[in-house]
Amino acid sequence: MKAKDIVLESGKTWREIVRLATPLDSDKEINYGSNPKSKTDFDAYTDNKRIFININNEAKLKKNFEDTIVPAYKIASQKLYRVKNKISDSELLKNIIYDTFLFVHFHEQLHPWFCPNSRFDERKITKTLYDGIKEAEPSLSKAQAMFKANNIKNLCWDAILNIAFISKTSGYNNETLEQKISFIFQDNGREIESQPVMHYPSGILPIVYMNSAANRTTDVPISLVGLLYSTMSFNSEEARKNAAQIFLDDLNSKKLSNLAALDVLKEMYSGFISDVKDEHLKMLGIDRKEYLKKISDITDFSNLKYEGIQKYFVASLTRVFDSQLSRYDSIKGFVKAISKYISVREKQGSFDSNTSSFGSGSGQGSGESGEGQAGGQGEEEGEESEEGEEDEGQGAGKGKSDEEMEGDSMSQTMDDLLEELPDKERDDLLEDVIQQGTNYDDYDSYGGGGKGAGMPSKRVLNSIASIATDEYYKQNADLIELKNPSEENISFELGTKKVWKLRSSLNLTSTEINKLNVKKIMDFQQKTGLPVLVDIGNGYWRFNDYELKETPLKSYSSQLTGIEIPDNWVLLQDSSGTMTGGFFVGTGNKFDILNRVKYGLMKGLVNTAKKLGKHPKFGIVDFSDMTRYSGLDDLVSIYDAKRHRVKDVSLSPQCGGTYLNSDVFKKIEKDLKQGKTIYTLITDGEVAGDNRIYSSIQNIASKKDTAFVFVEVASSSSLGQQVKVLAAKNPAVIYYKVSSIKSIKDKLGSILVKYS
Repeated sequence: MKAKDIVLESGKTWREIVRLATPLDSDKEINYGSNPKSKTDFDAYTDNKRIFININNEAKLKKNFEDTIVPAYKIASQKLYRVKNKISDSELLKNIIYDTFLFVHFHEQLHPWFCPNSRFDERKITKTLYDGIKEAEPSLSKAQAMFKANNIKNLCWDAILNIAFISKTSGYNNETLEQKISFIFQDNGREIESQPVMHYPSGILPIVYMNSAANRTTDVPISLVGLLYSTMSFNSEEARKNAAQIFLDDLNSKKLSNLAALDVLKEMYSGFISDVKDEHLKMLGIDRKEYLKKISDITDFSNLKYEGIQKYFVASLTRVFDSQLSRYDSIKGFVKAISKYISVREKQGSFDSNTSSFGSGSGQGSGESGEGQAGGQGEEEGEESEEGEEDEGQGAGKGKSDEEMEGDSMSQTMDDLLEELPDKERDDLLEDVIQQGTNYDDYDSYGGGGKGAGMPSKRVLNSIASIATDEYYKQNADLIELKNPSEENISFELGTKKVWKLRSSLNLTSTEINKLNVKKIMDFQQKTGLPVLVDIGNGYWRFNDYELKETPLKSYSSQLTGIEIPDNWVLLQDSSGTMTGGFFVGTGNKFDILNRVKYGLMKGLVNTAKKLGKHPKFGIVDFSDMTRYSGLDDLVSIYDAKRHRVKDVSLSPQCGGTYLNSDVFKKIEKDLKQGKTIYTLITDGEVAGDNRIYSSIQNIASKKDTAFVFVEVASSSSLGQQVKVLAAKNPAVIYYKVSSIKSIKDKLGSILVKYS
């Protein structure tokens, strides 16, 4: 039987179990595919709405199980499946693959239920990892701590989920999943060589990590966590020892001796409660002294009471993770125990797809790498299930590259920290990330190995530095309020109402009044408060006659009127060496101030555009040694986006000469939308280029609804003087000479909006 067929079969069983155990997920889509270019034999991940499982190299997958898993498990195969007779290698192979992928299906399905179970949970875990790593390694920079938190977060998510899975499939904490699995196994008549299989086998969990460890293609944290799972998952001494030894051998090959690895194992167990408060442990029914005492037995694989020990830890830790009072403190203590083994450069464990509402799901992989490759370029069409379920969708093998996903994950990690950190620490983190991205080639202190060693790839780091720069100016640029437009009271109808209206008014004598039904009149007057009879003196009375009339109800609100914002705004910015020497964020140099002004104006214009429901187009021309332009796009979309081609041009100064190629104006003209257009050029020096720059400005200013603003900062160039003369003749041209960029804020704010 082919491995893929076994995987599909496990998927059908998973769905049957889910219909009983978690009905809300009973229709969750599964996409099976293949990515032949992947380094892993299989990978799996989720976007919390769908599950993706790729069988990338079926032959390698089967061989890994044959060479590593079957030899480790066959000595305890009878106990593993609770059957009387020995199991042949071929049957053991088929069933272990089946149960491994049954676990994989559950793992991906249960992520949004257990970890991260919300955006709040994801943010809190990220912040907890960051704090724990900084506490364990105070010499790390804030950026390094963030890189480590990003690279370990998936492995920590998986640890919480996997321990819960052991608890659920073992019946600890009164969980019922074990019963649901047993019912479906019995209902389907599951057998191994004519022997009924009634229970999900203990000991499956470490398999997805064992193959990588055996092939020496994993990293230290994965093998440490694999060793942890080996102490929790088995009820057989032999299988427990065999699994643990695979991870110990791998760690030994990475210069971590068996004795040292077992010490770290104890530290991980201890870390799970080290930062949890005593009162919270008591609330969970956990005695700290008893817990710590049992840790000494965890490395005694031959202990006759081992099954009770592992049950104690799984049950205890599941309760710890389930309570918000202890969940994050527990994660903090755990990460402190392994912090020094976490890579600054590479993801530990599995990539995540970063497509879910909670940010990301989890991937699994084995074989050539310890990291699951979510996506890729390969595609393999699935087959329809026997029950007509559209499980085998296409596209599971398609997606972003590993580097793109790494960038997405890092961006999400940074966002989470920015939401959780206080203002000062938030700005410090942003500046640190930006500086390290800007000076990538200057760093060689991350573990040796040459320039940039131990850091994320240059492309990823530059990308995250660009996002951090954008976020820094969004957070720190002062909003430049556009001038308030005139306000008018605008009326609007709320409906109609019957209102008493005066129909007529007569002056009557006392004698004439006595002929009327005075009592009825006074009752009406008292009830309505209307002045029906009014004594006007000298024996005369005024008699007012009223009638009910339908009257429209109106209300009034003060609304902005007469506002006009540009349909296009093109900013031409000088990023020469006199504007900045390289790193600029928070330095106070000209390019830093320019960005504060730029973002302040963008904030004001975006706010106004949103109020008016308008979508002005915006673009940047950056000129120095080269003239760079990446087109125009909707200003609101640009501002709100984490990454955008316009921002790439806007936030990456060239630090060279001051050259502007006038051909760029032809490109801009093709991108403009119909309506009002404002060009703004800001420079601090003589603009070099062909003689057509002035002619281009003349041509632009001659067009209807178009203005050109030329701003010189502490300089007087020959081009600037030409523009100054032109501005005196043509009101569509505006020239400013300012002593500093700060001085242009109000001037540009008044130009970008106009009131009729």
